[in-house]
Amino acid sequence: EEEEHGTPCPDMPTVIDHEGNVYHTVLIGSQCWTKENMRCETSPRTGNRFIDDSFAYTSQHGYSFTGIGAYWPNHDSASNVGNELGLLYSWAIALDTIGSEGEWCADTNGHYRGICPEGWHVPSRYEWLALYNYFASHPELTCNGNGASNAKALAAQTGWMRVNGTCTVGGN
Repeated sequence: EEEEHGTPCPDMPTVIDHEGNVYHTVLIGSQCWTKENMRCETSPRTGNRFIDDSFAYTSQHGYSFTGIGAYWPNHDSASNVGNELGLLYSWAIALDTIGSEGEWCADTNGHYRGICPEGWHVPSRYEWLALYNYFASHPELTCNGNGASNAKALAAQTGWMRVNGTCTVGGN
């Protein structure tokens, strides 16, 4: 079962955000990630609520966003969509900069905690690249050995709308 769902990070099988939401961890290569999407509704820095109704969804164009908040998928609430989906966040909210007069609250390593649990940070471009490169160097973890199709390997095995395409998340 661990191999199918990933090995928890050493000494840290779960982390808890400032609202008490629990996230399971997974070790991918040498990096520790959360398995679930973030779902906190308030700023860990200010406590302000940042749910925003300006997200719009159209089946033809996907999500469009004009606000500075966060939104539950499909205009639902946590009780309707389930906590496993997490929230859709604007970049400003992910970095938790709203109300800080544009301050980018980076630590000494240049990481931004943002909405993440204490001791965690929003992944940098280089961390995303390391994750991508890990999958590219392990074709057995990708769909049909294609290093560019790592989303399928990272996605949950259930809960997706059925779509066509073997290497598409939600396909088969």
